[in-house]
Amino acid sequence: MTITQKQLTILIIVLTLIAGLCGGAWLLVARLGSLDTYRDQIIATLERELKRPVSYDAGSFTMGLRPSFTFRKVMIKEPDGQAIFLAAETLTFKLDLLPLLARRIAIHELALKAPTITVIRKPDGTFNISDLLEGGGKELPLSLHDLWLDQGTITFADRAVTPAGLTTTLRNTELYISRLARE
Repeated sequence: MTITQKQLTILIIVLTLIAGLCGGAWLLVARLGSLDTYRDQIIATLERELKRPVSYDAGSFTMGLRPSFTFRKVMIKEPDGQAIFLAAETLTFKLDLLPLLARRIAIHELALKAPTITVIRKPDGTFNISDLLEGGGKELPLSLHDLWLDQGTITFADRAVTPAGLTTTLRNTELYISRLARE
């Protein structure tokens, strides 16, 4: 079987298009790979939704079976901006794509490396995280399949017991929680 001039031309055009698409995809992934391009937007959105100051040193994106977002040196402060609510060496989450088509957010895995989390029960019996758990009615349904804490420190300060508070701290905590959801 011989290849005609026309078939050779078509083959070269197709291979050039494929190479161009691969190059474009590589550039897109390289641009998306560093979330620093979107840093201001990410922080503004998180601060608006969490109603707390948020910061991180670096963020990256990788595309595998599930899109994965990793943030380094994450810090979320209390609404007053003084005390730290959560700090982590790294925070990584992997997103399930298909539920997005049904307007649901499904996080397959959320992993925190060396987190420090402070939960406070105030004298009136509410918690410093109560505002994060309240729904405003317009949120998308959210599910979290796996939550991992690795080498974490969890502090619980109960100020409803005494004004000075009763503080309990768990250090070097390894924690796994499965199937959390907000409908």
